[in-house]
Amino acid sequence: MNFEYSEEQRLLADTLKRFLATNYTFDARAKIVASAAGYSEDVWAALAEMGLLGVPFDTEYGGFGGSAVDVMIILEAIGEGLVVEPYLATVGLGGQFVARGGTDAQKKHILPAVVKGKAKLALAQTERGARYDLRYIATRAQRAGEGWVLDGEKCAVLHGGCADLLVVSARTAGNPTESRGISLFLVRRDIPGVTAQEYRTIDNLRAVDIQFSGAVVPGEALIGPEGDGLTLLEEVVDYGTALLCAEAVGAIRYANETTLAYLKTRRQFGVPIGSFQVLHMPARQPGSRATPRWHGHDRGAEDQPHVPAADDDRPDLRRRRPPPGAPRRLRLTRSSFCQLSRMGKMGWRGLVGGRWQRGSAMGRAWGSGSETGGHEEDRSLVLALAARGCRARQLCPLPRTGRPRRGAADATPARRARLSAGPQGSAVGGCDGDGVHGRPLRAS
Repeated sequence: MNFEYSEEQRLLADTLKRFLATNYTFDARAKIVASAAGYSEDVWAALAEMGLLGVPFDTEYGGFGGSAVDVMIILEAIGEGLVVEPYLATVGLGGQFVARGGTDAQKKHILPAVVKGKAKLALAQTERGARYDLRYIATRAQRAGEGWVLDGEKCAVLHGGCADLLVVSARTAGNPTESRGISLFLVRRDIPGVTAQEYRTIDNLRAVDIQFSGAVVPGEALIGPEGDGLTLLEEVVDYGTALLCAEAVGAIRYANETTLAYLKTRRQFGVPIGSFQVLHMPARQPGSRATPRWHGHDRGAEDQPHVPAADDDRPDLRRRRPPPGAPRRLRLTRSSFCQLSRMGKMGWRGLVGGRWQRGSAMGRAWGSGSETGGHEEDRSLVLALAARGCRARQLCPLPRTGRPRRGAADATPARRARLSAGPQGSAVGGCDGDGVHGRPLRAS
């Protein structure tokens, strides 16, 4: 099989990369991140003008009818540029529900607006305690005449604050963990009964926690058949996971190339710092070679032991889980780059550190494998701001398996004092990608 990009695909990638190199510099992005909206309407309009918002959608609705690979090329460039605009949330997730499961009326009304940059969408799926199980939905939708009434809560809705429409998963029948009885709805964010609390995430994106309290939506808001939304939900999440992998490849490639160039040009004691053994050896580690590997395997994967997880009998979860050892290698790559480039714009809040932060969130977006048994920190913890005052164990009570945790009982006096004091400043007692036990995640 030929995995080389076509000439049209290379031109598409080059066009976006040139635009980002000119208009999305480090300082320009910093201003966008610090703005009230957290993204730029001008950049969003430019993406629409270049036709990037319509790549995966049919020409009937103003799109280009592109393949998943075409969209992955765009996400790879977005990963390199560390773009904070809601492309994945709108084009890769929300728009896909309408394109794949919507009625003709929904497609004609929504997709042309998405292609023109006039409408943004977000997926409201994650709930507390779901632990990556797409079936776990406690939000309820009950019939009310010809419409529906929604009650429940959704956590860490990425770009939900700027979305015009939310794709909400709700249960119309059954218990929270049943496969049947899940339905999908298009909900306007500004209707009565919908309240949202927005916050900045660890990777400088924006997310919201949404409360539905008697929110009424019309009957035509239903996407696909009633009670059979899990199939479409899994299909779109798999599609979004592939796009997220492409974004990760772009981010890691940029971190790789930038760090190695820094090691060659930065001089100390009259020689490039890359010649120092303490920096030379990490730069030559196999995990530091960020080459595109869509299948997820590389040399050394077979060296990582696999401890069966409690959900290994779930084929749907196994399908979305990376191979054993992959999370560790990705964490090793991110950590090595940050250690090799600590100064100035290269550090935690800089060119490479920003990719590390984004990678920390991407690694927990839809679930991942674990060499400690498959249990990962709750997605809302990784995405939530430290200032919200939630400790990891409050939202994620299940312990990690495979190694004992140090608790307050066997901690040193200084550690007991820190545990009793709770999170401070911009720290969150969550997971930073290496399995943090009390250590903080910090938001820029």
